[in-house]
Amino acid sequence: MSAKLHPSYLFFLVYMTQSGIIIFSLPRITAETFGTNGWLAIPIVSLGVVFLISLYGCVYRWSNDKSLYSIIEEMLPKYSYKILYIFFSLFWTILAFTLTKNYVFLVKSLYYPLTNIHWLMLIMTMLIYFFVTSQISSIFKATVILFFLTAWMVLLPLGLLPDFELVRLTSFIFAFRSNLLEGSIQVYSAFLGFEIIFFFLHYVQRSAKTMKYIYLGHLYTTLVYLIVTFISYGFTSFEHLITQSYPLIDLFRYIELPFIERLDGLYFMFFLMKIIVTATLYLFVSIEMFQRSIQSIKASYIPVLLCVIGFIGTYPLFTKYDIDFWLSNIVYVQTVISIILPVILILYLHVKRRKDDV
Repeated sequence: MSAKLHPSYLFFLVYMTQSGIIIFSLPRITAETFGTNGWLAIPIVSLGVVFLISLYGCVYRWSNDKSLYSIIEEMLPKYSYKILYIFFSLFWTILAFTLTKNYVFLVKSLYYPLTNIHWLMLIMTMLIYFFVTSQISSIFKATVILFFLTAWMVLLPLGLLPDFELVRLTSFIFAFRSNLLEGSIQVYSAFLGFEIIFFFLHYVQRSAKTMKYIYLGHLYTTLVYLIVTFISYGFTSFEHLITQSYPLIDLFRYIELPFIERLDGLYFMFFLMKIIVTATLYLFVSIEMFQRSIQSIKASYIPVLLCVIGFIGTYPLFTKYDIDFWLSNIVYVQTVISIILPVILILYLHVKRRKDDV
């Protein structure tokens, strides 16, 4: 691709990548972890993510228009970065397909209980493959279109405001807390995806507003999560909220429209687009890293290879327990990566700048 894209695309990429299927259970997770008025934890965790984004921003400002790939390859010996690339490539491929499998399992459980989950997963794999093999400009532009097709869903919980009661929020803040560390990581995982966006910055025009669009995308995600969790706390009691597996789905079942019988089903249909975008962006970076580490394989074969690895790697995941266990471990690793990566890059660039000054 010769012409670089406008940085405003980053706003849509950040939101579409961050907002994942965890939104359906986020009110319960905050309630179980932080207790009463746990929705207040959303902006607190969000501020932590803003700090991490600012670290990536420092890397971007000090990079002299180099991509993250170039910085990593400059920092590490050839064989070291190739091994690192292969690890990231395989790990993010499995991450992308585990997120997809989680969505597929939920859809199957709620709406298609008799359908073979592997057939549904195969269809999703084909959709992801066709999306990820498109031009990067097409992926960016399609993401914007998919954003506007799904943006209206944010307004749906507002339809429950007539039944919202402040008394259900209670006057207690963070009472009846449980495992704060584990729960905080779960809430943090709702914002994961921002770190992968920085691998796309070399496709975007360098601008003083680049980071602004990334911050705005993250803040929009935060606003969506706040709306969903706040309304959930005021719509049902705290005791009932912690017993609901997917509070957002239960909210939608209370919303009645004259022309739609099952609003939650419609929401899931449109939510498919977000899952595809998230999986595609992780897989796109995986493909690029694989190409940089193993040049002997024809470039057109790599997307097929990684899709096969992703499909087979998640094939044994049949039950909700299997998927949740596998996904929670992946989230722990990805959390460490998202924190450690910018710190290492900043230290390297700082040392390099000092040497250049000398």
